[in-house]
Amino acid sequence: MSTRKCKLLARICSAVWGSPGTRRNIAEHYIASSVRVIVKSSRGQVCVLASSPGADPVHRHERQQESTVKTAVEHDLYPAGKAGDTIEAVRKAAADCHACPLWKNATQTVFGEGPSHAPIMLVGEQPGDQEDLMGRPFVGPAGRLLSQALASSGIPREEAYVTNAVKHFKFALRGKRRLHKKPVDDEIIACNQWLRREIELVTLACS
Repeated sequence: MSTRKCKLLARICSAVWGSPGTRRNIAEHYIASSVRVIVKSSRGQVCVLASSPGADPVHRHERQQESTVKTAVEHDLYPAGKAGDTIEAVRKAAADCHACPLWKNATQTVFGEGPSHAPIMLVGEQPGDQEDLMGRPFVGPAGRLLSQALASSGIPREEAYVTNAVKHFKFALRGKRRLHKKPVDDEIIACNQWLRREIELVTLACS
């Protein structure tokens, strides 16, 4: 990885996470607690540059996932592996995913977006209210903060691939408001194959 890229990525980590004293609102707290930055080596290998404490949507619960995915495949709930070899093909397949109950109350699947040859991938926890309505990742308050952090680091938003570990919005109703509710292990595991397929395809594009 070039020295210039390392410096840029160090800057975005600083801009996104900063220090506890700089977290002024809920959007900043969400970014600080949920986002991982994933980059690729010159050989196309995926590595995690940095992540905030406790945020691990990619490798979390791997041992649990193996048996869960095996059962899901038997029931044809995991079409990610046979969806195709492009991001668009996998996105189309994910739109009909019913592998966990979250799809029942969500407006739609919110899949990742960005160039398949992106040198950097950012993985959040799950889409929020605005993302659920628009069908795009990171377009709400947290997304605006992320765009600012990328811009301040000299990385155009359109050059990054952004996605979430969970593809449907999980929420609790408070009157008319839909408030973010943290996904549980089974929901993260159910979506993990979609995330892994995204990582594989974005990685292959620059290997």
